Amino acid sequence: MSAIKTALNNYIRKKSSVGSLPDAMFAEWREKILSVVREKLDSFRPFEFNTVLSKPDVREELSALQEKYVLVPTDKASNNVSVVCKKFYVQLLHNEIDSQTYQLSTESEEEVIARHEEFLASHGIKMKPENKKLPYLYGTVKMHKDPIKFRFITAGSNCSLQQLSVEVGLCLKSGLKVARNYSKYHNNFHRRNDLYVIDSNIEVLEFMFNDNLRHGRKSLSTFDFSTLYTTIPHDQLKTNLNDFVNRIFEIEGKNILRVMNI
Repeated sequence: MSAIKTALNNYIRKKSSVGSLPDAMFAEWREKILSVVREKLDSFRPFEFNTVLSKPDVREELSALQEKYVLVPTDKASNNVSVVCKKFYVQLLHNEIDSQTYQLSTESEEEVIARHEEFLASHGIKMKPENKKLPYLYGTVKMHKDPIKFRFITAGSNCSLQQLSVEVGLCLKSGLKVARNYSKYHNNFHRRNDLYVIDSNIEVLEFMFNDNLRHGRKSLSTFDFSTLYTTIPHDQLKTNLNDFVNRIFEIEGKNILRVMNI
């Protein structure tokens, strides 16, 4: 109730200032709103959760199901689970690991984690105990495809380089913000777009309205990539990232850039 009262008071204060009216004029309306809210809250009862997965017979049946099948997330359909034959699923993972996406390592898991820990320490990052493990591979089912396909994901949550990934991500987002502001400034003088990175669909909708619909253009094409990230040459990726970071420092004209929590 306190949050609702605060919101009502802020709304009344805003309307009062706009119309030059005393707050007291809204008192009756305010009490009516609070009365309706109290009535609704009083009618609510605690929700009784059906903890079906905690029941022994259900867990026993699930264990029996998992002897022959695996339960995996469904791509593009959150909170949905797909049931896949375990033998078929394992074979798919083996095929993916044997592809050009991955390379066989001669180091043990402990040696890799120790090397990562040493590298993090050299950059002032202390590895958390819960992160002393490597990523694992799993697949989600693309039920919206015909025929049905799989999306393979290397899960890196709570793994040895997770902390470094967060720090690098913040740095790149800060750099992207500089590049976006620089592009917007120069594009005010030239009708062009030299930055093709977006955070939401708003920029796409604005583009469709301003450059397509408003000028009577009727045709719009979209394209998708398959296995985009796994086919990018690492040497080329590192070269381009290095050029991007150098360019950001050139734009700012500084030797040190402050990274904000974005």
